[in-house]
Amino acid sequence: MAGGGLRCLKWFLIISNTIAILVGLGSLGLGIYTKVNGSRVHKHRYAVVMGPEANSEQSSLNIGTFFLAVGAIVTAIGLLGCCGALLEKRMVLVAYSVVLFTLFITQLAAGLYAFHIADVIQGSESIQSGMYSTFKQSLSEPEHTQIAEAWGSVQTDLTCCGVVGAFDYSSAGVDPGDYCGSGFESQPGCYGEITNALHGAWTFFAVFIIAAAVFELLSFGSTCGLCCGLRTKGDGYKSIN
Repeated sequence: MAGGGLRCLKWFLIISNTIAILVGLGSLGLGIYTKVNGSRVHKHRYAVVMGPEANSEQSSLNIGTFFLAVGAIVTAIGLLGCCGALLEKRMVLVAYSVVLFTLFITQLAAGLYAFHIADVIQGSESIQSGMYSTFKQSLSEPEHTQIAEAWGSVQTDLTCCGVVGAFDYSSAGVDPGDYCGSGFESQPGCYGEITNALHGAWTFFAVFIIAAAVFELLSFGSTCGLCCGLRTKGDGYKSIN
């Protein structure tokens, strides 16, 4: 391979892994922030409306721990790739390529699983049952002011009414207009609006993971090309700086 091509591969790896290190450090910072402020997430009005059962299902994976783990792994891999490219060490680059290919397979599987979760959420009975539980509490138990306020905020933010529609208020013997305002007849239920938002978030997450996996595949190919182009000292090693 021509020296110019090897230099391009080398600097592509250096730049891409520097970006990976920065992303990893950012993920570590986000993980620490989530760990420190994790209790605030459960006080969010959407989480309150969905109820403890649905939130337990949605929080089965500790988000803070996830970001910390991803940040540590990405930072370590980025440092390995940067060192291998800068020092032009074939053994380091081989180790980096093996780790990178393993991560590619893992992320591809995670992306496909995230697409699956996005589809499951839209038909989640636990979210719907949790919302019905908090909906009834907001009407029948005035002492639960946090739940009542959360329902009011969600219905205002999403321009929705009840769990599946204004009929939920009518069936409870109250006027939907008192809670949803005018035009409640045409407003959709909050269950559909919230699950659509969650579906969109998980879909974005899946696309992001798969896009990162494709980028890692490109880095894997570049690493293989650089390894093939590098010669050992015994064969007349020459730097490609």
